[in-house]
Amino acid sequence: MKTNIQSIINIHFLAFTMMLGTCYNDSLANAVNLARTLPYESDKPKIVVVIDPGHGGNDLGSITSTGINEKEITLAVAEEIKRQGAGTGIEFILTRDLDQNKTADERVALSKKFSAVLFVSIHVNFDSDSLRSGIDLAFSGQNTFVSNSKELAQQLLNELQQLSGVKANSLKEADFYILTRNPVPAVTLDLGYMSNKSDLDFIQDPRNQAAVSKKIISAIVKYSK
Repeated sequence: MKTNIQSIINIHFLAFTMMLGTCYNDSLANAVNLARTLPYESDKPKIVVVIDPGHGGNDLGSITSTGINEKEITLAVAEEIKRQGAGTGIEFILTRDLDQNKTADERVALSKKFSAVLFVSIHVNFDSDSLRSGIDLAFSGQNTFVSNSKELAQQLLNELQQLSGVKANSLKEADFYILTRNPVPAVTLDLGYMSNKSDLDFIQDPRNQAAVSKKIISAIVKYSK
């Protein structure tokens, strides 16, 4: 009788152990399957792009007779680019996020400091001819990465031409210091003419600043692929 009881106990213990093993294996399988469905977090570093809001501090940039100045518009657009670009996988570094002046060397140095892959300098044009209008894009033939700079400028042009309310002019070459001395592909982007009423009305509107920023981000994302 004792032997039979012991045998029954052994059988139940064996069954219990097998049950635990099955539960463990099922749990492990479920964990593996769950892991396969989770997004893979790559350790690949983010793409860094430097956005340069032109002017700042005592350097007002272009200024209208009514006191509207370029430095405020460029900063507003740059901040909007950084805000909208937060979820793109691209890190947007601003050369300034306050009303402060930075030298051209200080701005260019950020490309190297943050291991950037692109540099976009934002401005708003001004001309004695109030009929001149439109967005202008420039790259430098003296930049080490001239073909890449031109490709970036063309991608920006393609996107900005889709905007309504402002035209985007053809590309041009310009040997600005901030372009020639930059260690990465670089372009300047003039968001219309402050001397043209239609352009000024357009770029002052926060809704248009958001639309322009969206197109700039889209161009950079497409270029980076």
